[in-house]
Amino acid sequence: MENFLTEQQQLEQLSHWWKKNGRFTLGVIALVILINIVWQLWDFQRERTLGHASDRFEWLLEGVMTKDDKVVQTQANYILEHYPRTPYYLIAALMQAKQAVDDHDFVTAEEKLLNVMSRASNKALKQVARLRVARVMIAENKASQALELLKKVDDNNYLPAIQSLRGDIYLAMGQSRQARQAYQEAIQLLGDQDSFQSFLQMKLDDAAS
Repeated sequence: MENFLTEQQQLEQLSHWWKKNGRFTLGVIALVILINIVWQLWDFQRERTLGHASDRFEWLLEGVMTKDDKVVQTQANYILEHYPRTPYYLIAALMQAKQAVDDHDFVTAEEKLLNVMSRASNKALKQVARLRVARVMIAENKASQALELLKKVDDNNYLPAIQSLRGDIYLAMGQSRQARQAYQEAIQLLGDQDSFQSFLQMKLDDAAS
């Protein structure tokens, strides 16, 4: 009899709890199920999008290999327009910037590179874009702006390249002493990387002559 009462009491307690919390519990369960479904759909769509973007990127690379500028521009434009949230976006933008430099369209090149620099989360990629923007600015006779841009360092691994480019900028401005100093600092930062050291030494010698 006591066992029966205990079970009866348990059932009554469960019934009372369910009346009080049942709707909330069902709501939580439904929400979890909905989140899971949405996540699966998003994951599927993401994989699908990456697959399509990858195809476009392969076609872009084929255009680069065959030196078909029209294909490169078409595929790069498509990636930039339709796949802005994929890793291929920034690479396509860099390729467009390179094409613009080859065409001596430095305004477009600077615009593309600044876009990469602002969007990149990877420090190395951001630094590469910053260096390329500075080089484009030299071609645009904006040496002072290029120096200002290089004041910010995104990745310390690129310090030798940054100092080397500073030397190029100073040389373009006719400031040989500052150029030599920048080249010397770049050589010191390189350490034992002899292959690039010899190249920098050539720059240093030219600046001294």
